Amino acid sequence: MMWNSQFSEENSLWKCDNLCVPIEKLQSVPFLYSHPLAFYQYYLILLSLEETCSFVFSEDNEIKRARKLLIRLAALSGIYKNKIQWQKSMQKTNLAEIYLSSLSNDLSKEKLRSINMAFLLCTDLKLIPSTLVVKTLASTDSDLYTSLCGGICALLGPNQCLQPKRIEVMLNSLGKQDPKIFLQERLRAGQNIWGFVSKKDEAESFNIRKRTMCLIDIARQMNPKNEKLKQILTFIKILEEETSMSPNLDLGLSALCFCLNLTTNDVIQIFTISRIAAWTAHYIEKKSGKN
Repeated sequence: MMWNSQFSEENSLWKCDNLCVPIEKLQSVPFLYSHPLAFYQYYLILLSLEETCSFVFSEDNEIKRARKLLIRLAALSGIYKNKIQWQKSMQKTNLAEIYLSSLSNDLSKEKLRSINMAFLLCTDLKLIPSTLVVKTLASTDSDLYTSLCGGICALLGPNQCLQPKRIEVMLNSLGKQDPKIFLQERLRAGQNIWGFVSKKDEAESFNIRKRTMCLIDIARQMNPKNEKLKQILTFIKILEEETSMSPNLDLGLSALCFCLNLTTNDVIQIFTISRIAAWTAHYIEKKSGKN
């Protein structure tokens, strides 16, 4: 069963060149179920192996291929959770709709808008480590899929892909303790306050905080009574008043997913899909020689 055999011939988004990978290859590898990004990596590797030596770079072609790839990754997000549900998503055309329908049947307008905003707010064009990996691979004449796979590998470090789970564990450990005392004790013990960073660069911190608070505002609109959201808002108030720490995107996206009844794995996947759009822009820039 090939990816494109499931889609209507009228739907050009699904009529792919070499993006057709036997889905059995994804469903038959046990280790893929151990990590939310494992499917993405494996799929990109398979696509890279399909690349021909005669492939000639074209900016327009890369944009088209990246667009199709993002749609497939959004659909692929639910496969490790529900092998049946993800197939329904392949009949959709909007990225947020594809992503959500791969996970559940809840496709309310508010929820779709929230995911769309999350995709936009988590896209980042600055030269962070994962982006530098993609640009480095592009400079070696690697194909798009290999370069993007490298970017995902850069996200697998514990300070990146484990942040959402660490945020959740930290919030769960609060219990009925006084939030202020809880945070003070963590700082005295030299423990990290997950989801917060020091304000080393005021301009950059302002940019990240602004996007983070947009995500939290959306979360508040979706589910203002969510207990984890209340904890996050309390932490932000305390830490910004008494320290030089500021909330980061992991915290904002985690808050949104808590309020949408999504998991920490979904935080990682939404973040990664957003970054892939930015990585593709850098890849095209590098390959085309434009600045």
